[in-house]
Amino acid sequence: MTTITPFTIQIRDLTNLDQFRAVDFFRRLLWAEAKRVGISKYLIDAPDCINVGDGGIDALIKDVNPSIDEIIPNGTSGFQIKSSNLHPNQCKKELHIGKNLNNPIKPEIKRLLEMDGTYILVLFADMPVPQKARREDVIRERLALLGYQNAKFRIYTANQLASFAEQYISLVSCLNRNSIQCMPYSIWSYNADVSMPRQFVFDEERIKYIEEIRREISYNDDRCKIFRVAGLPGIGKTRFVFETLSSDTLKHLVIYVRADEFRFNSLYHELLNNDNLSAIIVIDECDIKYHDEFARAFSGRGSRLVIFTISHDMTNVNPPTLLYKLNPLKKESISEILSLELPNLPKDVIERLSQFADGYPRIAIILGDSYLRNKDQQEKYLYIEDEYLFNRLIAGTIDIGSERFYETKKVLMGLSLFSKAGYLEDLQKESKWVAELIKC
Repeated sequence: MTTITPFTIQIRDLTNLDQFRAVDFFRRLLWAEAKRVGISKYLIDAPDCINVGDGGIDALIKDVNPSIDEIIPNGTSGFQIKSSNLHPNQCKKELHIGKNLNNPIKPEIKRLLEMDGTYILVLFADMPVPQKARREDVIRERLALLGYQNAKFRIYTANQLASFAEQYISLVSCLNRNSIQCMPYSIWSYNADVSMPRQFVFDEERIKYIEEIRREISYNDDRCKIFRVAGLPGIGKTRFVFETLSSDTLKHLVIYVRADEFRFNSLYHELLNNDNLSAIIVIDECDIKYHDEFARAFSGRGSRLVIFTISHDMTNVNPPTLLYKLNPLKKESISEILSLELPNLPKDVIERLSQFADGYPRIAIILGDSYLRNKDQQEKYLYIEDEYLFNRLIAGTIDIGSERFYETKKVLMGLSLFSKAGYLEDLQKESKWVAELIKC
């Protein structure tokens, strides 16, 4: 009897998908597989539009030589994706224009077969081997009748798709979101530190770093690549990693976790011990102690894993980790972000906030949004000293001058001391004094 774990894709997880989600899931699978078998992203054409005539092909991969011929065959292959089962008679009709046996073969299937490509019918349906064989016989007979006696074709069914996809934690997490303590790239994109600002602004440093990291990931030398991105809070570290991994050949392998949660959940041990799993693991809020632990644990696991850790801890790290320290953005970049994110901001306000933000996009966005929300105090943003802007950052939606504001400010001052100096061992006496001062 098969053991069901949080990392198991059950057949019903796939057979319950509608046509749109089935196509989307299979596209993700192809992109994830492409990275594993060394296929360039430029050789895959897998559009996400399924509501137009496709000529019989939903995804096309041209002239490839994968290191493993499992999901993606050698040469050229075309995939036709169906979210449900097809009767044998329907399988042969899928080859014809308008699903009419009296009409010619669909043009894209014709073109594929004339290139000596492989036609692959993907059925999100569970079926016994004899039923699958019957459908294969029907397709073989029909293709021979159409003049393609030696045509290459395959049928993938739901049980095969589950087996293929279980290699990729990112795909499993898309189906089992409640049972796996991580986020796939598509869900991570909704986090505030990724979705705001909406438009990412690339400066020369960030472009250089992104190109270096992508080049290092693409170089397959059977090593686990470990990257660390460090920088002060609000500088855009998490967004930088998100954009670095935005290409189709990378993002469908990504899972996002927080260090303190990841260290104690079953996913950590599964990734360590299951040699069949592949993933790009982004570990946020990861201090140097946790980073060293993860680096030691994963560095010998081979190229099936890529690790990113993110932290405001700027401590240098040892090889094999590659460290990228982000510097603040230039004033011009902050101005561009504000103009794109908050187009209603006056130019003189953008100028003032860009100068005050000192290269930190999060600060600029928070203050710009606050300016638009506090119409009765807008002049203060231009003419008052920096202290007002600092207080506005602290206050958020709280009235400056209220008792609640001063309590908030006092707590943040105490917490900043903890963050800067620590609070354990020799500092326990001082930490108790600070805790008493701020009453927490």
